[in-house]
Amino acid sequence: VFGSAIVGGIGGELAADRLPGSPAAWIASTALAGAAIGATFVAVAVMTHALRVPRAVATVAGVLVLAAQWAAVAGWLPAGPGDTIGSLALWGIRQHLVDLIGMGVVAALVAAAVVAAGRLRTEPLVRRADLVSQLRFAVTMQDLRTVVLLRRQLRGEHARSTPWLARSRRRLRGSRAKLASGDTAAVWQRGWRGLARYPLSRIIRMTGLALAAGAATVAVLAGTTPAVVAVGLALHLLGLDAVEPLSQEIDHPDHTDAAPRARGWLLLRHLAAPAVATIPFGVLAAAVVAVSDVDRAAAAFALAVPVTWAGAAGAVVSIVRDAPDALAAPASTAAVPPEFAGFTTTMRLLWPIAISTAGALPVLAMREQPDAGTALRVAIGALLLTAVVAWWVRRRDEWRHKVRAFLAEGRAATRAS
Repeated sequence: VFGSAIVGGIGGELAADRLPGSPAAWIASTALAGAAIGATFVAVAVMTHALRVPRAVATVAGVLVLAAQWAAVAGWLPAGPGDTIGSLALWGIRQHLVDLIGMGVVAALVAAAVVAAGRLRTEPLVRRADLVSQLRFAVTMQDLRTVVLLRRQLRGEHARSTPWLARSRRRLRGSRAKLASGDTAAVWQRGWRGLARYPLSRIIRMTGLALAAGAATVAVLAGTTPAVVAVGLALHLLGLDAVEPLSQEIDHPDHTDAAPRARGWLLLRHLAAPAVATIPFGVLAAAVVAVSDVDRAAAAFALAVPVTWAGAAGAVVSIVRDAPDALAAPASTAAVPPEFAGFTTTMRLLWPIAISTAGALPVLAMREQPDAGTALRVAIGALLLTAVVAWWVRRRDEWRHKVRAFLAEGRAATRAS
């Protein structure tokens, strides 16, 4: 609640610089609205847990509330469930006493949550608290993969026991294929078996990210240039969910090292199935653009796949970069001066997101010069970016080994002199 109030107050401070009204009134009203939103979130969560509301029922209820508010914003309904709280945030410029009704409802929800708190089950709460503490530590250590896994545990997200599509049982006939073809086919099959067991919640999340990428693209085309970062970030998060077969391979380095193939060769082939799986989501994002502007529909669908792949390339970099490395230098030799430690940490965090944002730059090019030639050039550029990342995945271990050998030779020569 305190955090929500702080965020609301910051928004009020920014609004006071651009809208009529005193800064104190804006900060107070927006902070109060933010606190009300945070209190509602906590109170509803406590009530849902205390009353043992089934997850499906709670999800449907939340979707209906959001849909009603969206319909009210669009003008399809006379009022929405959150109108009074939103209007309260505007008290810096005008005051409506009817907005106090919303605060009364929030106070009633908080009181009901306090009364029902005695029915909370402590064991799940203790387990979630432990997961949250681990999550904070993983965020501090910038261990992205651990953060993703802990978030899935917090959501209770598990792979399906049965795939969405029945697996074909046809047997291969004739002689065995060559070793390379057989290995590639095995990796392809493993990837699709994992993708076919994605839980519904993950598919819904990926769909939402695709819709968000499409909406951000519409904003960029309308003139909001900074929204290109939102496009890249949405595609980056979509890629993190899509390349789960690659992540699973990296999570089990003992299996990877036991394979009679170089790790780069194996990781590169784990990108094939996710690349195909992201195509429908790219088309969905393009459909959002086409609905908003029919004249841009052809370009949107033509660039959907290249831009989606280029945006997801940043996620591939962030995952492969954190792969275990038995030949890594010890901490004593890998230490850097404190002056550069913060800069290095920041670059390590932002570099994959920067790649995903670069993959979304074709949207800006199409806004400035929307013709077939531009579409062809930016599509080739996006595919080249994807190919560079794929080549980096394939050769990363070899390049790192050569760099380490070169540095070792330099240190040996320095000691000898």
